[in-house]
Amino acid sequence: MLVFIHGGYWRATNLTKSTYSHLAKPFVQAGATVVLPEYDLCPQVRIRDIVQQMRNALVWIYKHIKRYNGNRRAIVVSGHSAGGHLTAMMAATDWRAYAGLPNGLVCGTAPLSGLFDIRPHRHTDLQQDIRLSAADAAAFSPMRIPCVAQGRSVVVVGGGESDLFHWQSLQYAANLRAAGIAAEFVATPDDNHFTITDRLGHGRDPLVKRVMGLLGI
Repeated sequence: MLVFIHGGYWRATNLTKSTYSHLAKPFVQAGATVVLPEYDLCPQVRIRDIVQQMRNALVWIYKHIKRYNGNRRAIVVSGHSAGGHLTAMMAATDWRAYAGLPNGLVCGTAPLSGLFDIRPHRHTDLQQDIRLSAADAAAFSPMRIPCVAQGRSVVVVGGGESDLFHWQSLQYAANLRAAGIAAEFVATPDDNHFTITDRLGHGRDPLVKRVMGLLGI
């Protein structure tokens, strides 16, 4: 059961779940059920609202995915860029407190080029759209909050991405390992922030193989 969350810095209208529909093919062929959720965008909503929408999506998936041949006991969450941030937030969610569901709801994660510390974005040109408060920046930065999910994680960044993306992914993976969670850091050769997702539609790509490994297929 793979859930993939698209990116776009929480605000880009040209990136939607349809942009990544191609990635479902190799996973479905291997026997997985794939869900690509959509979410509202800033500035119409805040990041905290998007996090809640994704949490509600996972609650729905847990309760209803059996009718679509999905296994709710084997939910792996992946996502790119802002979707990587949301992936990490799903891993940090206390599902028992949030919805009375098991805290093992997320059994594995694969954030790609994730934004794990969002505090700096209060001081960039993104701020006019995301309108991030200091309190929300702290509360919704996965780098700063404990990870609840104990399943394995593959933390991925493009080899050609900026030092900031490498640092965030390295530090997030280190935080997971310090908490006793099996986390692998992977830098895919030559990829930039956007080409890294091109790999996901190719069943023989090493990155797809790693995500399939999280799924147990």
